Amino acid sequence: MSTVPTPAADTVLASIDALCDAYAKAKVAYTVANHADTKTERDHHIARSQYWNAEAQNHYSRLTEAIHTLAPDRAQVETFLPVRVLPNGHVEIHTRDQHGRQIVVGLTTAEAVAIGVHLTAHAAASLDRTGTMLHRVLPPLPTQPPVATTHTPTTPANEGAPAKGRAPVPQ
Repeated sequence: MSTVPTPAADTVLASIDALCDAYAKAKVAYTVANHADTKTERDHHIARSQYWNAEAQNHYSRLTEAIHTLAPDRAQVETFLPVRVLPNGHVEIHTRDQHGRQIVVGLTTAEAVAIGVHLTAHAAASLDRTGTMLHRVLPPLPTQPPVATTHTPTTPANEGAPAKGRAPVPQ
């Protein structure tokens, strides 16, 4: 059992707020430095940016420690994909609502395919509206032809004539 006290939610939230505040101040100081009229003014804002970057790093380190005390060592990022195929052929989609509550949506295979097709169509339309060509985001097509047999199978009794019946099962 760990003797390190577990931080309260308010402490963690305050730490997150302080980290965000320091990060924002560092970015503002850096941006102002790039618009400075004199070298002295630029150097002053660069120094402020470096100070707030160091403060943000300190807050980040403390926040990391707090989170590690909240989550035990055995807690890891879940590698489970948010979409899962069930043994009965249905599909589960695991997601969260706007309040962080977990939601599991169960779909039949037909519903899952329909949703997939609709999402693909919407993605293509949104890419088109932003001027991105769809072929730029798709993986390239293979340049090699698929592996296939180039001869017609024959039977020994019917040398040269195409075989009749079922094709052998690939192994």
